[in-house]
Amino acid sequence: MTTDPYIGRLLANRYQLVKLIGQGAMGRVYQAKDMLLGEVIVAVKFIAQTLLNQRMRERFEREATICALLGEKSNHIVRVRDFGADENDVSFYVMEYLEGESLSDLIRPQHLSLTRFFNITRQICLGLQCAHKGILVKGELCPIIHRDIKPSNILIIQDTSFGELVKILDFGIAKLLQSDVAQTQSFMGTLAYCSPEQMEGKELDRRSDIYSLGVMMFEMLSGEMPILSETRSFGGWYKAHHYVSPKSFHSINPDLKLPKALEELVMQCMAKEPGDRPQSAGEILKTLEPLEQELGEGRPVGSNLGRANHGLVQLEPKSRRAPTADEICRRASWPKDKPLSKIVFPHIIHTSREALGTLWVMLSKQDIQNRLVSMRYNYFLFLTSPHPMVL
Repeated sequence: MTTDPYIGRLLANRYQLVKLIGQGAMGRVYQAKDMLLGEVIVAVKFIAQTLLNQRMRERFEREATICALLGEKSNHIVRVRDFGADENDVSFYVMEYLEGESLSDLIRPQHLSLTRFFNITRQICLGLQCAHKGILVKGELCPIIHRDIKPSNILIIQDTSFGELVKILDFGIAKLLQSDVAQTQSFMGTLAYCSPEQMEGKELDRRSDIYSLGVMMFEMLSGEMPILSETRSFGGWYKAHHYVSPKSFHSINPDLKLPKALEELVMQCMAKEPGDRPQSAGEILKTLEPLEQELGEGRPVGSNLGRANHGLVQLEPKSRRAPTADEICRRASWPKDKPLSKIVFPHIIHTSREALGTLWVMLSKQDIQNRLVSMRYNYFLFLTSPHPMVL
């Protein structure tokens, strides 16, 4: 048995590698301890040795930067904490360590219930919506597409506070939609989920992700793929995505009873022409919301997670649960006895059940923008443990 030379290494004088937890074409992922932050468990991804050239290094650094920025904007995208290169000039980045179940494992034995489908799909759409709206890169707003939406890139986490939390993984092959044609038109993706235009190597926009999402939604609801290729070759899948119509839900399972509007939405997402699909993840959310309400199950606790960075979290009117620390903080107002200036101070928020210790910070708009770009300097300012941070 070959011993992995990486196990036990102290990376960047900070991250002690514990064990290999995953590997793929782009690299290897290790569980590690962050020795600087009290041995907090993190995940470290190394770029594959065969990819160590200048272009791939630049892509790897861009991947880390994109993930860092997106992770701060949405709870539904895996968060990146650090990146760099080791003593052998092998690039790596450090992510939050997540324990959960892949959507691919979840739907393999059987299709999802409607209640669970709505909850998971809504959170996926919120993550994609955030990415598609874009991030600021060198002062320019750049939309981001994932290019590889599939069940194995969706992680389901059972969170004690929020219930079922969904994270989108592997924005590593996402590309900034900029004017560099050579950068945006090379082929990446998983053949079974690729849009027709992606198979052609065309410049892509968010509607390509929506096609992939449609394929995945069909699989979530039926347990089967909507489109099959005669062969596993690129040519076989090219023909399938261009000329083979998706199967109907009835043809897969006549006993599967779905709302007509939901069936139509999934089929519309898989339209061959981008213009015939929903034009944004927001459109999909608008269609799903009334269908979920009609189901009568109510919205799960985690439904407001995706809105966490866009305003106050509104509690459900009929909810009987106690508000979370996050919700309490977002409903709080700036203390009247504190000046409107760049300060930091501890503050106790009293509720009917407890006294919540928090740390409050006021920064200038420019400082916040700088910290959004320089993610690696935010460890102590933006950590939500052991006490909530209120910016």
